[in-house]
Amino acid sequence: MGTATTRRKGWFVWIALSMSFLNSASNAHGQDEEVTRSTLRGFSGVHVVVQPVAPQIEKEGLTTDQIQKDTEAKIRAAGMKVLSKAEFLKTPGKPYLDVNANIPL
Repeated sequence: MGTATTRRKGWFVWIALSMSFLNSASNAHGQDEEVTRSTLRGFSGVHVVVQPVAPQIEKEGLTTDQIQKDTEAKIRAAGMKVLSKAEFLKTPGKPYLDVNANIPL
């Protein structure tokens, strides 16, 4: 695989995730202000659930597994813990992030 192809796939992943977050903006949003920041106090982490992408999209190189890994890496980079399924099931409120990359074919 050439560098241009790898770079293109990287951008495709980033765009797909961005579109997914923008698409879900009407469902949820966050604010980083002093008054809203306190609502995350005691929040131990989040479990990541990625909905499967279409087989045609996976053939192009964007896999469900890669979205899972990239999302978890971003969460960890932000200083948040990624909960395993066992940790998630034991955590009050069962916090999770549902990633659904709706990519038109």
